[in-house]
Parts: sequence; C-alpha cells; structure tokens
Amino acid sequence: AAVAAVAVGDLPGIGWALAPRIAALGATCADLRAVPRHTLQEEFGPKTGLMLFEFCRGIDNRPLKENEERKSISVEVSHSFVASLQHVRPPDQVSWGVRFEDQAQLERFVGHLGGEVAKRLAAEGCAARAVTLLLKTRKVCSCLPSGLV
Repeated sequence: AAVAAVAVGDLPGIGWALAPRIAALGATCADLRAVPRHTLQEEFGPKTGLMLFEFCRGIDNRPLKENEERKSISVEVSHSFVASLQHVRPPDQVSWGVRFEDQAQLERFVGHLGGEVAKRLAAEGCAARAVTLLLKTRKVCSCLPSGLV
C-alpha cells in the first residue's frame, strides 16, 4: 500500500527519457497499477514493461548489493546550501539556480563546492581521479533578469 503513493518518476530505472512516456499513463504507482502488464510490455518493451508492472506493486527481485565500492561522490546545490553562503544571493523569482553579482562570487561559490567535495572524499578516505562540474545556464532568450546564473 505504501508504494501506491510513490511517483512513477521516483522508481529505479526511470530516467529523463522514460518519465514523459510513462506520465501519460499516470503519475503514481497506483495509477500505473491499473494498466495491464501486457499493455506496459507492448508500450515499453518486455523487460521495461515487466519492471514497471512489478515495481509499482512493490516487487523487486534484483539481488541486494552490499558493501560495493563507492564509485562517485557528489555535491548538489540546494537552497539550504546556498543559504549557508553569505556571499551568494538565492534567486528571487525562480525556483532553481543561483544568481551571482559578479565573477568573484561565482569563483568563491565554485570554490565552496570543491571544498565540500574534498571534505566528503576525505571522510571516505578517497582521492578523486577526476572532478566533473555540471553547469546549467539560462537561455539567452529567457525572460529571467540578466546576470551570471
């Protein structure tokens, strides 16, 4: 019963490409439970259709993986993270992103992110082989106010 309220997009294996296709059938597992297994398999293929059918019913027969070596350590920018940094202004009218007044604020912010990753690596007793920064910027034609995003 607890699985019924879970959003289908929150199920394992449901990524950005599959989520919109599933959304047409319903937003929650309860919605998807009303769809017959054969319909899911015709729409999404035999494996994915069966996976959706079972996961929405709380069935997951994949083997449990214990004590696997961690492959990545990440830091995401949340509103609480941004609020903890006095030199960065959270966005006023948008629900995503961080706004910077100048290049120096941007550089300090990225430095804080790097510091957080370093702290997490040290806590795990690891060293990084590579660091990847995913940066999303606003579209030029966006109606958002100008400035560094």
